[in-house]
Amino acid sequence: MTMSRPLSRLRAAVLASAASAVLLVSAVPAAGAPSPPGPGGPLPPVTPQLRAIELVQPAIVMVRSDWDLDVHLFGLTVRVPYTGSCSGFIVNGTGYVVTAGHCTSPEDARDYAVESAVDVLIEEDIIAASFRDEAIEDATTGNARITEHNSSAAPEPEMQVQVGGGVATWPRERDAKGGVDARVLESLPFAKGDVALLKLESSTLPAAQLAGDQEVQPGQEVLVIGYPFHLTDGEKISLSNRSGEISSVDTQGIHGPGNRFYEVSAKVTQGQSGGPAVNLDGQVVGTASFEIVGETNFIVPADVIRDLLAKHQVRNELGAIDTTYRAGLDDFYRGYYTDAIAKFDQVLAMMPAHHLASQKRKQAVEYRQRHGDQAKPTAAAEPASRSRLLIIGAAAAALLIAVAVVVWLLMRRRTGKHRSSQIYRGTTAIGVLPADTAVIGRVVIPDRARCSRCGSPYEPEALFCSSCGNQLTGAEPADPNTGGVTSAPLY
Repeated sequence: MTMSRPLSRLRAAVLASAASAVLLVSAVPAAGAPSPPGPGGPLPPVTPQLRAIELVQPAIVMVRSDWDLDVHLFGLTVRVPYTGSCSGFIVNGTGYVVTAGHCTSPEDARDYAVESAVDVLIEEDIIAASFRDEAIEDATTGNARITEHNSSAAPEPEMQVQVGGGVATWPRERDAKGGVDARVLESLPFAKGDVALLKLESSTLPAAQLAGDQEVQPGQEVLVIGYPFHLTDGEKISLSNRSGEISSVDTQGIHGPGNRFYEVSAKVTQGQSGGPAVNLDGQVVGTASFEIVGETNFIVPADVIRDLLAKHQVRNELGAIDTTYRAGLDDFYRGYYTDAIAKFDQVLAMMPAHHLASQKRKQAVEYRQRHGDQAKPTAAAEPASRSRLLIIGAAAAALLIAVAVVVWLLMRRRTGKHRSSQIYRGTTAIGVLPADTAVIGRVVIPDRARCSRCGSPYEPEALFCSSCGNQLTGAEPADPNTGGVTSAPLY
């Protein structure tokens, strides 16, 4: 006899109960799930590109280098004063800046000075224009000597950096109020890596974060950000960003053997040299270096920068001004404008020239006036929410335990019925129990009459007890409760 049909119905009920428990648990909202939009109106729009720019822009600087050189060639001395403009970025808030090596390297300044001096001699009709290339090659191979103006000292630039990540100005004359003075710690020319490390006479500055070399892959989107070159005195210069992709991560440097560059499709203009190339996480993957005119552009990998920092024991890390500013950005884009304003105020207290903190604060004020703050869970609501989650979770666990107990009982009952279907003594079946019985029953067997004195059994035809000699005429009647039989357990 089988129980397949009733058990199938019970199993279906058990499975339904278990499914209900699973659904109950899955219906509990995750603790980290975002809350639905509040009454604060539409949130500020943001794209991955904008987010990346806003993370790194506060650390971007304009680097100005002023040179005043004397070029000694062909028995003459030609004075060559000039000003260079590049971009750069802060790598440590205590005042360490990375820029392109050719912006600060005396070797690269020498090449420019020689060309300029030869052009002056051509304008003065001292040499013929047809000999320009020959004269430049002759001078740059060792026949020219470059010194500071009116000095025998080797040339060194005067460096000035405009910080804040906002609009910069281009003064024709050096203006100490227009930036922060800097000194060159080390400068590598094109042939050795084209990167330089500066130290500002300032601290509590925003910093940019370098990406790991393993995080850069061909096809990865990058943004090259920097200040385009301008010559107009007093002209305001805004940051420009150029988007593109990493074309190759293993391009050998054309200015020296073994120097590795990343090839990028982003167009880099004059003045953006030294500016950061960033991924969509706002991390610096390299710094703009040079272009092959009409072909492609190249950036110095972040690991070259990292090696230079390690040599000077400079750590690339974010400071309090960065973490506070980024927390303000998070609040702003979530619609928590009051919180964002408070954080931007903290940033501006640390650095009044922080351009983006000032700009985002104004936007937060405008959004709050138009829409108000987005609603967010209060501190008191969170414990209640946790309590509800615990109650629901406990109920679901109890239901699952109950389901497990029912399953165990059903399996035990099914096992009992199977064992009770036939009972054997030795090899002979002596009885079949009812199919709906879940316990082992007793099997009845006939019994003989017994002596009233000693209780010994005797045969029906006996007159005296064979054990005690008692006359059997007063024999004990059969047990009325068993109908003339006694019970004996099988086990």
